[in-house]
Amino acid sequence: MASCSSQVSTFRSGRWHVSCRAVPKPPSQTWRTFLQNHLADLVAVDFLVVPTATFRVLYVFVVLLHHRRRVVRFNVTETPSGSLDRAADRRGVPP
Repeated sequence: MASCSSQVSTFRSGRWHVSCRAVPKPPSQTWRTFLQNHLADLVAVDFLVVPTATFRVLYVFVVLLHHRRRVVRFNVTETPSGSLDRAADRRGVPP
């Protein structure tokens, strides 16, 4: 307020003055820490199309468990339907 041509008391301008000091942010975890903490709960689900050597098309459904690094569900079919993912939903992912 000192640069203004009129005089304003500190009492009046102090309410509206914003401090220039940055408020320190609390430390947050990194992505690596987040992934390590939640690795047991992570799964990968993929539905893909695979052409064969005889020009047929196969549909593949895969569920992978990250913390065990293993395939949980795997299904291959020539005719895709909702039964592939519904069956996996009903069975769930084992611990």
